[in-house]
Amino acid sequence: MRPPKLEPGRKYRVHPGDASSAVRDIVYDVDTRTLEVEYASGARYAYREVPQREFLDLLRTDSVGTFVNTRVKKYRYDKL
Repeated sequence: MRPPKLEPGRKYRVHPGDASSAVRDIVYDVDTRTLEVEYASGARYAYREVPQREFLDLLRTDSVGTFVNTRVKKYRYDKL
């Protein structure tokens, strides 16, 4: 099965809700390849140069917090 193609010029928002106790909100900007993560503590980080594939894999994960810790935190980031 081919992953969906993300449209240029768009931002995609994910609210993990009850599925994650660690992550409150996620926004992916297709053009800049920036993944913004808001943690349950209220801290916000922008992870840079995150490939679309990582975001698509995040959409399919069973544990958003574990995914962010193991696959996203390796990218360059800025605290917002």
